[in-house]
Amino acid sequence: LVSNLHSALRLLVPEKAAEPALVDQLNRHVLESSLPNKFITLLLVEIDRGSGTARFLNAGHNPALVLRRDGGIERLEASGPPVGLLPGVSYAAGDLVLGPGDLLCLYSDGITECADAADVEWGEEGLLALLERHRDETLARLIERIEGSCRCHAGAQPQADDQTLVLVRRA
Repeated sequence: LVSNLHSALRLLVPEKAAEPALVDQLNRHVLESSLPNKFITLLLVEIDRGSGTARFLNAGHNPALVLRRDGGIERLEASGPPVGLLPGVSYAAGDLVLGPGDLLCLYSDGITECADAADVEWGEEGLLALLERHRDETLARLIERIEGSCRCHAGAQPQADDQTLVLVRRA
């Protein structure tokens, strides 16, 4: 399923970028080419490095977190269901501007759903608290801290999901 999505994205992204029409096409493609019980959450973010303007589209994925330099926090919430779940749905794109020092965090649910032996999840609260406490550290150090916190929270408990993390800070 992921290979199918990856191929479709490689064909469509140069043409459409992070626009609703792209995700509409991906939704139709996944519905037509996969099993009925398969779907994909997807978060696309296109950033203009010069201006810091960004366009995003969230199809049923965890909300990305934007930690503003001034201490504000924004969530890039889903504007539609996961790709391949329902026919005929529409998606909406959003815009934001990343100012100097702003931090953008995209993560898979394996990060926030990291569970301990009592099945207590680390949660978005754990991720956000760590990011707020250490927001000024290098991105590499933040990634190390998040990985370490997940391992510490889980202890010896094996995790059932991938843990993917992307951090972007505007210089």
